[in-house]
Amino acid sequence: MTTKHKLLLIASLLSLSPGLLSGQRMADSLWAVFNLARTDTAKVNTLLQLGMHYSAAAPDSAFLLFDRGLSLAEQVAYPEGIGQAHLQTGILLLKRSDYAASIEHLRQASSLFQQLGDDPNLALAYNRAGLAYYRVADYTNALDQYEKSLEIENRLTNPIQLAGLLQNMALVYERLGDYTKALDLLERSLEEKKKAGDEKQLISTYSAFGTVYQKLKQFEEAKKNYLAALNLAEKANDTRGVILTKYNIGTVLEKQDNTDEALKLYLECLKLSKELDFKPYTPAILEAIGNISMRKGNYELAESQFKEALEMKEAIGDQHGAGYTYLNLADLFLRTKRPGQAAAFTGEAMKMGQAREILDLQKEGYFMLMKIDSVQGNFGSALANFRKGHELADSMVNLDVKKRLADLAAQNELQTATLQLKESERNLVILKSRAQRNWFLAVCATLFLISTLLLALWLNYLQKQKINQQLALKNTELLESNGRLQHSNQQLGLANNKLQQFTFAASHDLRESSRAVTSFAQLLRRNSVLEGDHNGYLDYILQGSRRMNKTLDDLLSYTDLTLREELREPTDLGDLIRQSMTLLPEDTRQLAYNLNIGELPEVSANPALLKKLFINLIDNGIRFGQAGVQPEITVSASQNDEETVFCVQDNGIGMEEQYLEQIFEPFFRLHPRGVSGSGLGLAVCERIVRLYGGRIWAAPGRSGGLGIHFTLPGAF
Repeated sequence: MTTKHKLLLIASLLSLSPGLLSGQRMADSLWAVFNLARTDTAKVNTLLQLGMHYSAAAPDSAFLLFDRGLSLAEQVAYPEGIGQAHLQTGILLLKRSDYAASIEHLRQASSLFQQLGDDPNLALAYNRAGLAYYRVADYTNALDQYEKSLEIENRLTNPIQLAGLLQNMALVYERLGDYTKALDLLERSLEEKKKAGDEKQLISTYSAFGTVYQKLKQFEEAKKNYLAALNLAEKANDTRGVILTKYNIGTVLEKQDNTDEALKLYLECLKLSKELDFKPYTPAILEAIGNISMRKGNYELAESQFKEALEMKEAIGDQHGAGYTYLNLADLFLRTKRPGQAAAFTGEAMKMGQAREILDLQKEGYFMLMKIDSVQGNFGSALANFRKGHELADSMVNLDVKKRLADLAAQNELQTATLQLKESERNLVILKSRAQRNWFLAVCATLFLISTLLLALWLNYLQKQKINQQLALKNTELLESNGRLQHSNQQLGLANNKLQQFTFAASHDLRESSRAVTSFAQLLRRNSVLEGDHNGYLDYILQGSRRMNKTLDDLLSYTDLTLREELREPTDLGDLIRQSMTLLPEDTRQLAYNLNIGELPEVSANPALLKKLFINLIDNGIRFGQAGVQPEITVSASQNDEETVFCVQDNGIGMEEQYLEQIFEPFFRLHPRGVSGSGLGLAVCERIVRLYGGRIWAAPGRSGGLGIHFTLPGAF
């Protein structure tokens, strides 16, 4: 057998049976191909294949092989090899978080592939460049690269490549806050992957859906998509997919303040990741566990977990992730009153962000420095860092353009939603009127038919048939009316959803503005000498900002109330109320009061909703106490023949009977503004009670005060 034949045989084995060669055998075979290769172009291709083989286990060796292949390709003027060498080097640098160098190599690769007319590799180069820009928060250039790749992929016939590109674009729009566009792109990605028929490819798309819904705070919808991804990963025996989706479910549970369940999932993921040596996953999971430890006040444990995660990230060259771990450690040291160490770790994060041109990391670093300076009393420096952080954030998304577009979009959505809502209400009234009229006509026609049949049995069969046809026509009209009514209800539901999304977005923007007012007012108080009435004016500003924040929080809580059956569990109401007293507002907890808890039944319900219910009622009773009289709150339950009636009775100032039915309306405030509150507390209570099919009412107490009575039939 000639050398040429040996070379062709080894190459055929590599291309047709890669599964038969693994690990060192694959590497040895590639080196054999290299040694047998007679042409320089064959040597270039083999060097690049060797580099791709070593890229995961030995990235430093892979860099050397790619560099050697690039040098040889340039010597022999082999443009295809030069382009592949730049492409693979750029992809490897992307994995190592060296984004600036990665972008430069990918730019050179795309330029060569464009000249060669190599559309598949050109699309891949644009795609990876878009990912590099995304990682450094340069979303404008990221979308530009993705759009170029999309133009090419639409001409090709690879649904998996197209689906992956659409998914990457969706993640950019998610970062920009355009969740509608992100969801639309993910739907298209899902369709393309379903066309390909590979269920394993659906895992990442369902996970991306979960990420977007999590940003929208639609946690149940996010969890639903993550569970779909988990089922597919388990079905495909994809351990990496199982770890990632369980981790994502843990993040949702953590956002829902279910930290114990989140911690269980994180620990499961950590065990699997360590057993299978999934180095990129292990430090991220460990860092999530550290965040929970920090939330629970276990600072020493959190510090050790963060440092272990940092060591792992640095070992695998994940400088991007290591920068955020430095910021977590800085936050931990700031909480434990070690601002010097916090500043040192923040400085390390800033160095990484500047070296790698990671704008988002630099922005978070400036905000952390602002917090550290504020704690140390360096208010001038804190203000400077605050401005730098916001300037950097503005530069990331082109704030002026974004603000104008956001304002226009918000105005358009509000106007559209309002018009649709009014139109739906108008159509609903018309359809209800028609339905009632048609029903009345149908009943009259039926009665007329029965009377006619009883009084005139001599009518022939044809006359009966004619009357029956008329009746059928009326029934058809009634069905059509009901169908239109159902459609209108659906449209009303969609309009309400859009209005809710707008409410969330508007509340978020208002909260940001209020937070800025509060921050600068506090800085002004700490850093300025005020005279005369200026302190009073500053108090009014701070009180107004806090009241706005509380109103926005209560409003979001009110609109987000839903009955989640999966969170239902047996609950001892007495224990729940006692445990919930720490959740009372700080100004209420500072007041002296007596709380009497009678014998209460056990219910099956969502503890979080019941806590909101009782905390709001007890807080209301304490706030509206009589001057000079210590508030006394009594929680009791009584059973009659049909239902259990709960009562929260106070000894406060009471209320005139003419207002008893109005107090459950949102923002109803009978008492002066001097009494703190958002006006939504009793409205939230009324909504929770209705979620459980109950009713709620107020009545004066026998010896003064006010009693709030309610039932919870859906909790038994």
